[in-house]
Order: sequence, then C-alpha cells, then structure tokens
Amino acid sequence: MRVVIRGLFHFAIGGNPERRANREPYMRIQIVLVLFCSALPVAVRAQSLASEAKTADSLLSARSYERAFDAFDALTRRDSTSARYWFQLGMAAASLHRYDRAAASFEKSTTLVPNIAATYNAGAMHARLGHSDQAFTWLALAVRQGFGDQNLMKTDDDLASIRADKRFEKILYDATHAPTPCVSDPERRKFDFWVGDWTVTTAGGTVVGSSVVQSINGGCSLLENWTAVRGSTGKSLNSFNPAVSKWQQYWVDQTGSVTEYRDSEWRNGALSFLAHGSQPNGTPQIQRLTFSAVSDSVVRQYGERSTDSGKTWSMTFDFYYHRRR
Repeated sequence: MRVVIRGLFHFAIGGNPERRANREPYMRIQIVLVLFCSALPVAVRAQSLASEAKTADSLLSARSYERAFDAFDALTRRDSTSARYWFQLGMAAASLHRYDRAAASFEKSTTLVPNIAATYNAGAMHARLGHSDQAFTWLALAVRQGFGDQNLMKTDDDLASIRADKRFEKILYDATHAPTPCVSDPERRKFDFWVGDWTVTTAGGTVVGSSVVQSINGGCSLLENWTAVRGSTGKSLNSFNPAVSKWQQYWVDQTGSVTEYRDSEWRNGALSFLAHGSQPNGTPQIQRLTFSAVSDSVVRQYGERSTDSGKTWSMTFDFYYHRRR
C-alpha cells in the first residue's frame, strides 16, 4: 500500500517542470491520501474488536467461562472505555468465583456508563467477599438508580452474608417504596398550613368559592384545586425550588390565563409570591400573593399589584379560607 501511494505522490508532483512550479493542488492530493491511510488502521482495529467481542460473547453464552474471561480481559486491555466489555468480564469472573475481579469489573462498567445491573452486581460481589460496607454502598446506589426487585434480593445467594445485617431491611424497604426526602425537609413543610378542604369567603363573609389543597409528590408540592361560586376552576402548583432557594407557584385557570410566581419571600410566618408581567396595555406590573395562617382553621390569601416597580400597591382581592370540619 505504501509503495503504491508513494508512486502516486511521484506522479502528482514529480518530474514535470510545470507541476514543480505549482505544487499546491498536488500537495492537497498528498494530504488526502495521508488522511485516508491514517484512518485505515482505526477502521481495521474497530472491525477486529467487533469480531473479537462477538467471539467472546459466544464463549460466555456457551458457558465457556475461562475462555470468555480471557477474551474479555484482552478486550478491556485493548479498549478500557467500553462499559460492555467490563460488564461481560465481570459476568465471566463471577461465574468462575473470582469475586474480586468481578467486583472491580462491575464497578468499572457502571462508572463508565451508569447501569443498574452492573451496580447491583458490584454490591453482590462485595457481599460474596464479605465486604459488607461496600456491598451496602453499591446496593443502595442500585436502588437510587431504580433497582426494585425485592424478591431477587431475598433469594440471591450472593447476598446471603448480609441478610442478617439491619441495613438489609432498609435496602429492601427503599427498593419497594418511592423515595420521599421532602417529607422530612423543614423548608418544604412551612407551607403545610394551607393544606386542607376549604370554604373561601371575602373579609365580610361572602362565599366566593371552595378549594381543596393537597400535599402531593411525596410532600414536595402543594396542589390547589379552586372552584368559584359560578363554577369556574383553576389550579396552582406550589413548590420549593432548591435551585433558587425560593417557593414558586404556577397558576392556570379554565380560560387559559397563566400566572407564574417565580419569586417569593417569607416574613413573620407569611409567604408572599411575586410575579412580574404586564397589563393588557403593556404597562409593567408586579403581582403579589400573600398567604398567612390566621389560626389553625383560617388562612388569609391577600392579592395585590404594583405598576410602579413596587413603590406602591393596590389590593386585588382579600380572601379567607375556612377549614371544613
């Protein structure tokens, strides 16, 4: 191949005086040929790896574990970035009871590309080795990634050494119950005084509607279901956003009107939402919505707006939520 290419170079830029006078077009030919030749080894290598991987997979499927182990071990040396090669090496090693190599291989695989099976298997191999702390670390990670086969964990021989550990019961529970970190988060519990079934009135006692406010998403959000006396409806989703350390509200009603309260502040136990927008005529305005607990059975919702960047405010409504017994 090199002899042929050198001949082409000579033909392109060789003895002709006119060509020697202006070699640029022929140098381009040379560059293209060099790039073509440099790409050939990469393509050949990729084809060779694919062929070897296919053979190694066949060995593993045929339960020829020693030969499969050697084949995948060689593949990981040639391409250490392939998560699949490491996973298959782990499978062969586990079948040969080489648990230390299996654990390391599964760890490498899931580190390269997160994989529930590889993560679980890493924990199982550490359990086989008697490394209970590492076993629970990897099993907990598998559960966080979405592993939920409680029956497998109860029957898998690989986990026999850690089933008596009190941490095992927590792993089983976590594997079959959705995580609810918001339940114990004090910040997310601050607005719970609005949760309930309410009759809503004006300050003077006139009924304007009803509302059911629910704690949803494992305690991470509050959903308001509003119904006015004339039958119109609206809903708001309220949640603490850790990205900005603010409570936010998204309101939409049956007319399609939307208000996004992206800012908020707590003051003396009351939560005020702020939404920046404009009036129909284009005048900028700020809407402020303040919730305060008057008592265990009454919550005040006070609406205001400002058209002078918050210097002055005018009331838009003043509602009182009365808890239904």
